[in-house]
Amino acid sequence: MKGSPNATTKLHPRRSWNRWRDTIGHLYLDENWTMPEIATHLTSYGMVCNHRQIKNRLKDWRWELKKTPTRHYLAMMAVAEEMRKKEGDGDDDDIVFRVPKRRGTELYDLKRVSKACLRAKKRSDQVQKDFVLPSVEDARLVLEDAGITADFVRVSDTSPEVSRDPEGTSMVEDSPPTPVRRSVLRIDELCTS
Repeated sequence: MKGSPNATTKLHPRRSWNRWRDTIGHLYLDENWTMPEIATHLTSYGMVCNHRQIKNRLKDWRWELKKTPTRHYLAMMAVAEEMRKKEGDGDDDDIVFRVPKRRGTELYDLKRVSKACLRAKKRSDQVQKDFVLPSVEDARLVLEDAGITADFVRVSDTSPEVSRDPEGTSMVEDSPPTPVRRSVLRIDELCTS
């Protein structure tokens, strides 16, 4: 029968889910587990559920947006290119975006932003859709609405506020600093390649 739960899942009252809220939040947000992995884990402890139920709970708790939307990455790329044009392309400067997340703020470098833009371009090419970056004005509005800010930082700066993870793709505030200059894709290269 369509719409009814299958034999392996049960409907649980809200208070049952609330008992698991901290565990689910830790596994999903901190440990980066997938929803099916979380469902399997909960089922092994007697909370029989499926990944769809987990997804609904994450939405109820406003935790479902763990990932940064593509439109935010495209806006960051447009703003970064404008900032580089205005400030010049000095080798000692790097642009960093402060991106609010569910638990704190992450710092994104241009390598991470350009990789995300390349993935978006590949997806648009697969569906034969035009790949268009937003205008700088639209990009600034998108970033402002999302609470994302951009800053130039000196690569030689050893401020405790700026650091990179081992892959050099994202940064988290209050980590030990190890900045390194990396080459990044420019907007004109992204749109023509």
